[in-house]
This record gives sequence, C-alpha cells and structure tokens, in this order.
Amino acid sequence: RSIVGNWAKKNRYLPVDRPTEFDGMIIYKEPPTKVAIYTPEELVSLLALVKRAKPALLPWLACAAFTGARKSELRKLDWKQINFERGFVEIASEKVRTKARRLVPLHDALRLWLEPRQQESGPVSVYADSQITLLRVVKKAKLSLKKNGFRHSYISYRLAMINDTARVALEAGNSPDIIFQHYRELVTAEEAGRWFDATRVSRSEERRV
Repeated sequence: RSIVGNWAKKNRYLPVDRPTEFDGMIIYKEPPTKVAIYTPEELVSLLALVKRAKPALLPWLACAAFTGARKSELRKLDWKQINFERGFVEIASEKVRTKARRLVPLHDALRLWLEPRQQESGPVSVYADSQITLLRVVKKAKLSLKKNGFRHSYISYRLAMINDTARVALEAGNSPDIIFQHYRELVTAEEAGRWFDATRVSRSEERRV
C-alpha cells in the first residue's frame, strides 16, 4: 500500500502538500491475524526469572509488559521519558509518516518495578539488544517467548480493562479499527486485573523458574 501511495503522490494523482485518506492506510499496518499473548501467570514467571538471572533487564521487561511499546521504541526509551511525578511514559513513535509522541499511563505495576531502579537519564535497557538477551535467559530456563507477545498482551489486557478502543489505540499507536478487529474479547476483565497486578514475585516463584 505504501508503494502505491508514494507512486500516486509522485505522479500527482494525490496531493503532495496535505494528508489524504490514503495516508491512513499507510500509517496503520495490520498485525498478524493470530495474536499471541502471555497469561498473567506467564508474565510473573518471566519477571521472576529475569529478577533472579538478569536483574539489569527488569526495567526493559517491565516497560515491554506495561506500555505496549514496539521493540524498536523500547530500544530508544530513555529514563527521561518516564515521568514518575505526572504518571506517564512518553513513547516516541516509530510509525511511518509521523513522529508524534504518545503518552502511556505509568501503571502501578510498572511504577513498582521501576522505582527501585529509577535513574534521571540514560537508556532503560543496558543491553545492545534486550530481546536477544531475554531470549537467551528463557532458553536456559527451557521457556519460550511469543512473537510481539508483550505488545499484544498489553493491548489485549488494557482493552479488556477499560473497554475503550479509541484510548487503547492512542496508547498503542495503532488504528481503532485494528484494535477492535484483532484484540477485542481475547481476555476477560478479571484476567486483565491480574496482568496489571503483577507487581512482585515471591521467593517460591523465583526458585520455581
């Protein structure tokens, strides 16, 4: 679609100096039809594993689970973008044709995971590739990761919790139509409550993983 849209603008079939409806088709890219998400229990197990085996990775993992940011956005996330006082995380958009920022609530679970490790500035992730680092950790524990699982999970649980497609779309940097089509009714409100209540892991859970 982006190739066709660029060709149309280049050849003056679409105006080049103002947005058109075609731009919306370019900006919003549909995720895979099958959305893979983590259960709240799987999230707690991953947090426990990382806390024990790779504690420096915890801020990145918590942000992945509780912001819905894309991997490329998480890679650039700086502590300066996490506003503990006002209660939001500023995500710099990676979407095509827009550099608009979006604000995601600093959920209680995310706040409690980040505050002990809070810094004034600097990258949230201390690793060159946090996704690869996490993959290595889970492989040693004979666990597995789901493709875009943290983003898909956040969107699914957030939608179940607040039942507001437009608001979730703003937080996720996607279109309301895509949110409604791919993420509606994948989980229950009760499951969403457990996801956003993943504020700590017990010693038994750390030993279990």
